[in-house]
Amino acid sequence: MLKELLALNESAEVSREMQTNFNRTAAAVRKTLKPWFENKEQVRVEVLSEKSAKFLIEFNYWMRPETIVDVHNEFEEAIKKADVNGHIQSIEEGNSTGEHYVEAMLGGLKPGMKVKAEAFFPTMEKIVTWQIVTRRPKK
Repeated sequence: MLKELLALNESAEVSREMQTNFNRTAAAVRKTLKPWFENKEQVRVEVLSEKSAKFLIEFNYWMRPETIVDVHNEFEEAIKKADVNGHIQSIEEGNSTGEHYVEAMLGGLKPGMKVKAEAFFPTMEKIVTWQIVTRRPKK
């Protein structure tokens, strides 16, 4: 987490309020998904712009397709709960692999085809964009 904070401080033009939003969201995701972190999985935060960040989790173990759906839902709920000010503009799916990928891969298998084990280790990515709220100075 310290590396992420240092990276946020070095990134260009990110306000203190946005740093707080990024850190609060990452902490909420870690706390909510902690029961699913079996092999030292980490929540990585990548700042995309002054008002958006990408949250990425790579799981190091196999999950059932139904479980992947549950974890995706908990991931999104954790992001929504971390937004105490109500300033999240959008939550988008990133390059996630999940239940639809596993089912498509299993459905397209033919005898003799090779299967890579990494395909069954889900990667979850959410891109969160906040509204920039400016406050007028009091007169």
